[in-house]
Amino acid sequence: MGIEDYDTELYLVTMSVHFLIAELMDLDIMDIESDSSLEIDLGMTGRLRKIFSGSIKEMFDGFELDYLFIKTVQDVINQVITCKLNTDYMTLH
Repeated sequence: MGIEDYDTELYLVTMSVHFLIAELMDLDIMDIESDSSLEIDLGMTGRLRKIFSGSIKEMFDGFELDYLFIKTVQDVINQVITCKLNTDYMTLH
């Protein structure tokens, strides 16, 4: 995957995650920052986290978030993009 492909993939994942959060939390997408805390800044509860996880799983081919390593929106993006890159690598090689 080239740099342009990576940048495009990162942008798409970022926008998808921001959109899912905005939709779930009934927020304006412009109010979501990558460094926003899911719980403290955005008010994500355990119930909403389950719904969000299901949406991520559906959107990204069964990928399951590991909340042990997630505090912010960027943490979600990092996990998804890492999974996608690893899956693409395994598929291509």
